[in-house]
Amino acid sequence: MDLMDRLASLAQRYEELNTLMAQPEVLADISLLQRYGRERAELEEVVQKYYELAENDKRIAEAQPQSAQRAIAARAKDCFAAQRYYG
Repeated sequence: MDLMDRLASLAQRYEELNTLMAQPEVLADISLLQRYGRERAELEEVVQKYYELAENDKRIAEAQPQSAQRAIAARAKDCFAAQRYYG
């Protein structure tokens, strides 16, 4: 399991804990609620950083095709300009 898979697993557990902590039977069991609360608190910072990393990866992936298209267009423009100059 690579790092991103492990972080995704932790994020899944974090979300599961959020759901569990909203259940009436968990709210009625203070010791269980506290245990889930401690586990959730331990995961919170790591999971938030994972969400930030995943969002940055998404933005990079979306930007790369645009950057490549701009680079190709600039090269084509340079090529046509050179062809007119030397042509």
